[in-house]
Amino acid sequence: MRFIDRVRIQVRAGDGGDGAVAWRREAHVPKGGPAGGDGGDGGDVVLVADAQLATLLDLKYRQHHHAPSGRPGGGAGKNGRGGETLEVHVPLGTAVYYEGEATGHGERPPWLDDETPDETPEGISVEPDGEGMDNVWIVDGEEVEAPGQAGEPAEAEADPERVELIELGAPAEVVAIGETISGGAQRRHMRRGTGRSRRREEPRSYERGDLICDLDADGERLTIARGGRGGRGNVHFRSSTNRAPDRAEAGTEGEGMWLRLELKLLADVGIVGYPNVGKSTLISAISRARPEIGAYPFTTLVPQLGVVSLPGDTYERTMVVADVPGLVDGASEGRGLGHEFLRHLERTRVLLHLLAPDPTPGRELLRDLDALEGELRRYGPMFEGRPRVVALNKIDTTEGQELIKATRRALRKRNIPLFPISAVTGEGTDALLEALWRRLQLADRARGT
Repeated sequence: MRFIDRVRIQVRAGDGGDGAVAWRREAHVPKGGPAGGDGGDGGDVVLVADAQLATLLDLKYRQHHHAPSGRPGGGAGKNGRGGETLEVHVPLGTAVYYEGEATGHGERPPWLDDETPDETPEGISVEPDGEGMDNVWIVDGEEVEAPGQAGEPAEAEADPERVELIELGAPAEVVAIGETISGGAQRRHMRRGTGRSRRREEPRSYERGDLICDLDADGERLTIARGGRGGRGNVHFRSSTNRAPDRAEAGTEGEGMWLRLELKLLADVGIVGYPNVGKSTLISAISRARPEIGAYPFTTLVPQLGVVSLPGDTYERTMVVADVPGLVDGASEGRGLGHEFLRHLERTRVLLHLLAPDPTPGRELLRDLDALEGELRRYGPMFEGRPRVVALNKIDTTEGQELIKATRRALRKRNIPLFPISAVTGEGTDALLEALWRRLQLADRARGT
């Protein structure tokens, strides 16, 4: 299964149904009065955090999510059915960012507006305004030239009643008939000023790039787009001075917006290190995670999670460890796999710096450690004060054994303990895991949890 941790989607709540203009028609009841029902409310769009999901893969191939609209009101006081709520499930740790307002179907995504449009290639001429394709109207299933088109007389004029219905947003089948279910009065007196431009509530104000919400608890719900309110039928406009109101309200428009979803893994410990220091080997040795392992850099291309179990006297102790792709110099600026995966370390509570001997010229263990700390510092302030643990891997090799004493002596001057380990043989891993567990307990106490 592909690991997708960033997608852009469009969400649109349903529009509210129009209220109806109708009259009570009953035997022996003269002048029955208004009986137009209300339109149904549009359906909301709700994001739901789901612990069963591990990637945003499903949303990558389904970009548009539209909730159903409310049905229009009917006669005899019948209210239209409301649109059902549309639930969009996302993995735990999904951050929701605002990208722009979605105003209609088939519109250009807002982030494409930042791109410079391509220039017209040589040899292709663009016709000036007024030339080229003619405007064509479809009336009663036949093509008719648009009236008033420059240079040509109009062959036919569109029915004014149909044009009025189109302006009111009537469905295609209603336009074809030329009449609404409630008669001409509903068409003539539908409130235009309070129609599609009015929403159920004052729309929320976001700037592009604003963080709307972090969904990090299983079952957490966020109503991201509210459905439009159904219009009131003419029964609501009856008064002592107007016993036969012939007007109704149009339903309001549902909210719509473009979103950017970013998945940030939820883990207790994040393994940080250069490529090919044995991060994948370590997580496969201490957990049941089975990442790809190879003797070449950047074997790991997607984050891996592993659950580590430690024995306890009264209960089993567990922690989640994350292995992210190796960092390189300049990762905070996007080099290598860069900040695409640095953000997966943001939610970790403890960082494990994994060092290992490397034959590359200019590579030294302490220089590697300082470079990793520098990349984390440049990426953002969220890593300041976070507990660190330093481990030296590959002590099963001659090069690793030779580096233990010198590295431990240098780190002792910085008050940093060193844990020599071998991910291949398992030597030293038990002591390392206990040290990580103690750091997690100290972090919980510091937060008061």
